[in-house]
Amino acid sequence: MIRVAGLVAVLLLGGCAATVQTASASSSALPSASPLPSSAACRRTSGLTVTLGRGEAGATHRSVRLVFTNTGTAPCRTKGYPGVDALDAGGARAGRAERTLGGYLGGPRVVQPVTIPAGGRVSALVEGSAAPADGSSCTGYAKLLVTAPDDTESTTLPWDTDTCADLQVHPVEAGGA
Repeated sequence: MIRVAGLVAVLLLGGCAATVQTASASSSALPSASPLPSSAACRRTSGLTVTLGRGEAGATHRSVRLVFTNTGTAPCRTKGYPGVDALDAGGARAGRAERTLGGYLGGPRVVQPVTIPAGGRVSALVEGSAAPADGSSCTGYAKLLVTAPDDTESTTLPWDTDTCADLQVHPVEAGGA
């Protein structure tokens, strides 16, 4: 029994060492699924920007990617969900996105820390429906008010869509931009 426990410990430690070695040896400009210990939180004040990326449609569902770009000079880290409010044409709040791991059009199905290198990008999927569940008609959202995870400053982005119900936002994920 002691031999098996010792072997398991060696294998586990060996696996950890390989993971740490791989992470520190990587100098890619691609986002990392594990944060660097020295990275600060991603915020607008440190160079984080958000724009709309590609959109998709399926049946009555619509989506758009929120693309977060680190325009700063150092890596930053983020984790979780952006805050997303839908706005009408006049700028009034018309809905708040429910935070879900995934939906009809995608999502990472997991929340994990992401490190964004200088110049790197990550994304989060926003999706909703163009047809309310009760069959009524509704007016599509005109804009999204987006706040990055770990931030308090928001950005208003135009979103000319017929989406008007069941708004969801999924966690930030590496890639997808």
